[in-house]
Amino acid sequence: MRSGVARALRDAFFCATEKRASTRSSMTNEQITTQRSEVSGQTIGELINLSGRQRMLSQRIVLHVLLASHGDMNALAITRDCLATFAATHRVLVNGNDHLPGVFSHELQQRSASSR
Repeated sequence: MRSGVARALRDAFFCATEKRASTRSSMTNEQITTQRSEVSGQTIGELINLSGRQRMLSQRIVLHVLLASHGDMNALAITRDCLATFAATHRVLVNGNDHLPGVFSHELQQRSASSR
């Protein structure tokens, strides 16, 4: 039973990471490096909230993997949902979106350097 759960989780993880790779390869450099002339405090707050969500999701994934390893098949479905949400949020944090810059963007690096 445990090997079946592990296999299902491994498949769900690889599916989520393959989607991430295919989405990134289909994006243009302009889309990946969202340009912002100024990064507001609200933007920083949104990025911090997304980062906190990632922490919560990682803990939830571990909890439900443990529950699934003990036979709770509903936990496996929750784990898959959490993995998909985690992968999507990771893409937003790294690449940015329409209203948030990616965490490696030039604008955030400038703001970080200016606050030192």
